[in-house]
Amino acid sequence: MVAVIGPLASALETVEALDPIPSCVIVASDGGEAGATDSRMVGEQSVPIVFGRPSALEGFLGKFSITLMRDSQQIDIAKSMGMASGYFDVVLDLSREPLLTPEVLPAGYFSPQGDNDALLEACQSLADLRGQFEKPRYVLYNADICAHGSRGVVGCRRCLDVCPADALSSIGERIAVETHLCQGMGSCASACPTGALSYAYPHRADQLNRLRRLIATFREQSDHPVDLMFFGGDNGVRDMAQAVDALPESVLPWKLEEVGSAGPEIWLSCLAYGARSITFVNALGTSIGVTGELAREIKETVAILTGLGWPDHTLALVDSGDALVARAQTLSTAENPAAEQRAATFAGMEEKRTVLRAGIDHLVSQLQNPPAEIALPKGSSMGEVQVDTVKCTLCMG
Repeated sequence: MVAVIGPLASALETVEALDPIPSCVIVASDGGEAGATDSRMVGEQSVPIVFGRPSALEGFLGKFSITLMRDSQQIDIAKSMGMASGYFDVVLDLSREPLLTPEVLPAGYFSPQGDNDALLEACQSLADLRGQFEKPRYVLYNADICAHGSRGVVGCRRCLDVCPADALSSIGERIAVETHLCQGMGSCASACPTGALSYAYPHRADQLNRLRRLIATFREQSDHPVDLMFFGGDNGVRDMAQAVDALPESVLPWKLEEVGSAGPEIWLSCLAYGARSITFVNALGTSIGVTGELAREIKETVAILTGLGWPDHTLALVDSGDALVARAQTLSTAENPAAEQRAATFAGMEEKRTVLRAGIDHLVSQLQNPPAEIALPKGSSMGEVQVDTVKCTLCMG
């Protein structure tokens, strides 16, 4: 069942343009009192109409609920109409100001916002949303090592702040993952300081092992340094295909599910394995939340690397197109700190902090005079906890 929300005239015109006309209900934001009902013939089909501007819309493909206010009472439209499932399957929102505003919209929700091309694309997509669908589970959650809260004290909120799909929520001292809203952007797993959230596939250990073999094989068979280029998503694949012929031989493109799905523990391990640099491709359409988190983590990781003598251009987030090729050309004359270092051989591991320590420990071990400490940007997720043993009361908090 499709819910078409918007002005009555526009909704009727849109429903008439759908061929064949799906089973649908029009929620008309004008033309009648809130909660009133009517019907109109569109072609040979009678289309129910419910009047009123929705007060709330939530859900995902196959399970959307729409409510409106009538006489200070909330009415769930699907349930009030006696629909068998009690939910709408798909929502086509014709409102100029959409009812849902996360950066990454849930599957099954379309909001063209007056754009005729976007409306046409949405109508074409409706025809494909028939039948049963399997929803991948992109991330895994381990509550035992989550730092969100403890003993009533709210702590880490990194994943909540960076999820572009609003798929995460706080439930007391833990995080809840709505897998049907999750679009697999991966920024939550990358931002999580403990590894409580992790990408379901590929596993961290598998990813590390493949990267280790790639870097080692290339170093054995080539005199060039290794410059990794991480890209992901459909747009990233397209952009890389267009740019690959212009890239120097030292650049090894590496496809991730999403560019934000690999975190600093992966990056530092790659440098420990013998890579000279890592470039992250900011493809068109990449979530602002994902790129913002990538930029923050790059800044934090570069602080570690510069403290260990690596150049500050070792990690970089660049836009696709000319900027991508320019970055690759710049790397062709860059120094290679990895050339003088022994490559790490540690195997892939699943525990995030263990991998992070292994990468950093190896890089530190290659220095004759490693620094005693490295200053990190404010808000960094690693460092030292200092305990005043005199004042400690053994509260275990």
